[in-house]
Amino acid sequence: MNTNKGKQVSIFENNILRGIEKGIISVLDNNAKITYHCSREYTTSFKNPEEKVRASYFIELV
Repeated sequence: MNTNKGKQVSIFENNILRGIEKGIISVLDNNAKITYHCSREYTTSFKNPEEKVRASYFIELV
């Protein structure tokens, strides 16, 4: 696991942070919603743990 400001961060969280930095995704409403920036912008709930996995793989693929 990587560390971010002294806190352990999973590979999924690390990929999500990288995606935000590169503008591939954005997380809104206090981490309640995520928007994927691709040919068609897509916004969905970010509260489901499976969405974090989906976002991580999306960022790896892009």
